[in-house]
Amino acid sequence: MPPVVWIIDVSNPDIPLQIGYFYSVGQPTGLFAQSGYLYIAEQQDCSRPGCLGGGLRIVDVKSPANPVEVSCFWDARRFLDVLVVDNLAYLVDANQGLWIVDVSDPVDTRRVGSYGFGHFSGDLAVNGSYAYLVDTDTGLWVMDIHDPADPIKVGILPPDFTSKIGWYLDVIGDFVYVGGGFLPVLEIVEVSVPAQPAVVSRFGGPGNVVNMDVSGDKLYIPEWGIGLWALDISNPRAIKTSSIFGTWYPNAEVEVNGNYAYLHDEGRLHILDLSDLTDVQEVGVCETSISVWDMVADDQNVYMVSEPFSQGLFIADVSDPGNPDLVGSYLITSTNAVTINGDYVFVTGGLGLHILDASEPANILQVGYYPQGGNDLEVVGNTIYQATLFCDEIDCYSGLQVLDISDPTEPTLVLQRKVALTAEKH
Repeated sequence: MPPVVWIIDVSNPDIPLQIGYFYSVGQPTGLFAQSGYLYIAEQQDCSRPGCLGGGLRIVDVKSPANPVEVSCFWDARRFLDVLVVDNLAYLVDANQGLWIVDVSDPVDTRRVGSYGFGHFSGDLAVNGSYAYLVDTDTGLWVMDIHDPADPIKVGILPPDFTSKIGWYLDVIGDFVYVGGGFLPVLEIVEVSVPAQPAVVSRFGGPGNVVNMDVSGDKLYIPEWGIGLWALDISNPRAIKTSSIFGTWYPNAEVEVNGNYAYLHDEGRLHILDLSDLTDVQEVGVCETSISVWDMVADDQNVYMVSEPFSQGLFIADVSDPGNPDLVGSYLITSTNAVTINGDYVFVTGGLGLHILDASEPANILQVGYYPQGGNDLEVVGNTIYQATLFCDEIDCYSGLQVLDISDPTEPTLVLQRKVALTAEKH
């Protein structure tokens, strides 16, 4: 199956909706959207015979439900990232460095210029007449792109002896922020003199950075195993932590209700008070001795389902956040997701949809069941929506299943819709 690029409608952030998809030929490694076009940087996909794809693929998404490829630039096959400024696409190639492609006519693209430096493994940013690239072996590169046909290297900041340059970067004004990869800290590099990039400060917070984004005077950094950092960069020479949302454990689940965040790591439910985001405090811990796959919370309880093929549903009373207590459980041998509606708890998994009356958490009762479950679910009014899998005689498809639960004891099928091919049936 070829890789898929999904198109999601986020006009209502509370209810994101998949409205289209596009089958890419190679492996997508970078996306950029502008003026009704989607620019896809691809590497060759060598997991399939023939090492298919690779290059810059341009897709018309003005009708998001019906994306149409309008052209493909094939001159390089290992693009890692793409950024479009005005009518120029800037791409980085794993073997050949920086490429600049004229996309003023998306149907007829052409290379304008390039700069080869043999190896590249990091991120790309453009600010004014300069492009910034990071490579874990050779450092941070500053490129003068005033003349796109003849990009020139004007500065380089090599890795020092204590750390390698990171994989991710962003730029605002005269400062480049670099982190991730092998870099155990966030480095702030001043580039007001492009020929002499210099580290002006280091921030020893985020280490396992997986991306970054700047908005105003805040730098947001998701860190694997930690969560989301919000850093105050109003003074790049003295960065401060605004807040941290997350956990110290790499496999945690999180749910927020009101002023409290509930985080579950291996065997423990942590309760954090969010009333002051500059000083988030842990106010309670509950031992559960389970590994949580999904959870949901209301003002009274947190409902948790354990890993698939494990122990089922667990309920913790959090009405007193300082003294949470495990008050109920119900054995279900396959659980993927959980949601609540009134006194009912809905648990879906590989062996079906279970509808439970949890009005008395110490005495949970199953009141309804539907034999086909799914990977996720949402309840709106008297309707339940499941992401599930359908198979016919040839193929299997991911899709949407809609059930009427106006009578929770007898859920009835309203709709099944396939959305994408996922696997061949054997």
